[in-house]
This record gives sequence, structure tokens and C-alpha cells, in this order.
Amino acid sequence: MIIKEVLGFSNLDIILSGAIPPNPAELLLNGHFEALLDQLKQDYDYLLVDTAPTVLVTDTLLISHLADVTLYLTRAHYTDVKLIEHIKEMHEQQKLTNMAIVVNGVEEKRGYGYNYGYGYGYMRRSNPNLGNFGSGKEL
Repeated sequence: MIIKEVLGFSNLDIILSGAIPPNPAELLLNGHFEALLDQLKQDYDYLLVDTAPTVLVTDTLLISHLADVTLYLTRAHYTDVKLIEHIKEMHEQQKLTNMAIVVNGVEEKRGYGYNYGYGYGYMRRSNPNLGNFGSGKEL
């Protein structure tokens, strides 16, 4: 069985990738990966696929058409700012599906002083089965 339960989480399973094969692109494109995802969609509400950074290898781009959403994970004060330009190019060239950026490690500064901020955003809710996810409301 390739699906493993995560200890301490009754509703989370994982499939480990194993050793890096000599021909990852061929394995991703032979139809078996897509068939696996189709099978898993029947049993799971959400599928998360953690892939290599697009700046390092093309594997992610090869399977990106299978994704409903692409989340680009970054960390404040850690991710090289030059990589943001790469993310912007991926978005402009529409190489990744429904792309969004997650910034981890943002510190909320507290103290005296004056701050002014303004933010605006929107999110299209394409799947009514997601509940509050994607509605802009806090969960």
C-alpha cells in the first residue's frame, strides 16, 4: 500500500515519493500519475501535491495542468526577492493554474507609533462545496 496514515491525524494520509528516479519527467507523463490522482479524487476531499520549485526543475510544469490551484509558498525575510520575479513570470505566461502566493513568517509589529495600511483583494468562488474557503471570511 503506497498510502500511509499520518500518526496523530485521523483524517490525513500521505504518499511518499521515495528515491528520485533517473527519469522523473517520463514517469510523470506516462499517464500513471494522472490515473492515480483520478482514483484519489474518489476517496479524498482535497489532494495536495508538493512539487519541486519551478526554478530548479520542470517537473511541476509538466503536471500543472492537473491542478485546480497552484500555491507558491514563500517565507518572509528568507525567500530570495529575485525569485518573486520568477513567480511573476510564471503568472504572466500562464504556466501555472490559478496561481496564488502564500507568505509565511510575517511578523506583526507591535508598539507605539503611527501606521497606515490599505488592502484590497478578491477571490472567485468557483466551487460552492468549499464552504467558507475562498469566501474571504475567516474560518
